[in-house]
Amino acid sequence: MIKNKNIICFAGEDWWYHNPHSVHHIMKQFSKYNKVMFVNSLGIRFPSLKESSTFIRLFNKLKSLSRWAKWAQMNLLILSPIIVPLYKYNVIRKINKYVLLFQIKLAMKLFRFRDPILYIILPTAADVIGHLGEQAVIYHCVDKFGAYDGVPDAIRDMEQQLIKKADLILYPNRKLFEERRALSTRSRHFSHGVDYEHFALAMNGKKTVPADIKDIKGPVIGYFGAIEYFIDQELLAYIAEKEPDWSFVFIGKVNVDVSRLEKFKNIHFLGKKNYDDLPAYAKAFDVCIIPRITDHDFESHRSPIKLREYLSTGRPVVSVSFTEVNDLDDIVYVAEDKVEFHQKLQIAVNEKDERKRNQRLARVKNETWESRAEKISALIVESSNKTIENIPTELEENVA
Repeated sequence: MIKNKNIICFAGEDWWYHNPHSVHHIMKQFSKYNKVMFVNSLGIRFPSLKESSTFIRLFNKLKSLSRWAKWAQMNLLILSPIIVPLYKYNVIRKINKYVLLFQIKLAMKLFRFRDPILYIILPTAADVIGHLGEQAVIYHCVDKFGAYDGVPDAIRDMEQQLIKKADLILYPNRKLFEERRALSTRSRHFSHGVDYEHFALAMNGKKTVPADIKDIKGPVIGYFGAIEYFIDQELLAYIAEKEPDWSFVFIGKVNVDVSRLEKFKNIHFLGKKNYDDLPAYAKAFDVCIIPRITDHDFESHRSPIKLREYLSTGRPVVSVSFTEVNDLDDIVYVAEDKVEFHQKLQIAVNEKDERKRNQRLARVKNETWESRAEKISALIVESSNKTIENIPTELEENVA
């Protein structure tokens, strides 16, 4: 692990009100031996007033901004900068650049950050490169941002700029990595890790199942994560109708119209829960599911963290087919359409083979965020020496 470094992370989430994403876990690991400034999300577009969650998001953002700079724990400073995410306007983009740089440099001076490593998740941080005296620039590209609905062309331009300037580019999604590896010899495929010990608590006999799920009739088909446009409601309605004696439980904030699903008595939306409570809810699951749409360009290039979180609970997992899950098709029930999804669910619900559970656990047990941070650390050392092109290809294979 790198030690005694200053790291400035431009995250794709807000530390204070989002459940942890990948970079949250990685920065917690880095902060054990380094000083980290976690810059809350700069956003990639201004939220639409038509979206039901916009006002709640704005309220949460204002609460974060009121803290501006605050230590979350030892060596981990959270900075909530003030910017306006209207990147399609060049004037506002230039203003954002200088306002952001002023805030970052002020925080660097106040909290003694020098010669930092920049660890960037969103391309909207590209404009600060070259202005902070950085040792190295790492781009951890978790999504195909240019394919996100409503994103201006400026985001694509900023990402191209970022790819050119980055000393190391990490792609959790293999499909996106394969499409872009020719753009830079410094690109690497690097799968997500998992908080294994946390989610394995779902197998703890002493763990108490929460009251709002305890009395829901089994078998329970469970999902946790935001309920967004990418949830395949047609698929879920099809199976809920086919299996009226199964219960479908969704743990997460509902950000889209789900009236089509709410008419089913066996579909339950329990709302967003604290990250710490997810294993207790997962304990009530008989099967975990990933029911995503697959014909959207943005969604087809994502790599959901929940896949390895599910596997760490020991529960069978049924998923639609996409690149990252297909790499694990020996331990995940993968379906190509709604009929096959139903068939695979029937098999998973009746799974009694302890060996399969142990196989799932064995696969992810060592894929912790700590191990991922160690390997990223090794790559950062190489990238800071400008020799990333010479890293043995075996490293890429070992972490894929």
